[in-house]
Amino acid sequence: VGELGGDDVDEEQAVLRQQALHALLEDDDGRQSLHARLLQGATRWETRRYLQAAFNRPSASPWALIAQSQVGREGLNLHESCRVVVQFHAEWNPAVVEQQIGRVDRKGSLWEHRAQQWLDDGAQGEPPFVEVRQLIFEGTYDAFQWDRVMRRQHVFDASLFGSLLPADVWDR
Repeated sequence: VGELGGDDVDEEQAVLRQQALHALLEDDDGRQSLHARLLQGATRWETRRYLQAAFNRPSASPWALIAQSQVGREGLNLHESCRVVVQFHAEWNPAVVEQQIGRVDRKGSLWEHRAQQWLDDGAQGEPPFVEVRQLIFEGTYDAFQWDRVMRRQHVFDASLFGSLLPADVWDR
């Protein structure tokens, strides 16, 4: 699909671009949304590339990109304008969880730029971070599964980094 172009686009180009965007993003059932989009196995490759490029531009839509199944797990660069990852589905493997977080926590990320700015400004106030949230309802199987994954993550951290205590203990 190519680059989205700069912000200095004349009105005719903007109209043509908007028409192309609507055609490209139209769902199978005809519904359209420019602020939140779903990436899934049936999403055309061209649409995926366009959404990825648009998501990485601070002033462009979509503002929320929901990647379902394997589509959002690896190979997407979503880090240039994002610092929040919401995990809707529990995984058994901590490495898969890390891959999902890695879509936004990488070199050249929004978080990295904000951290550098924070350091340049004298490290005042709260430091920036990548925010990771899980959608979990207490008492459900997902809650049990996330608990197991976090235990596995702790074993992984202890093995790889020598971190014997969970991070929340160090914060106390």
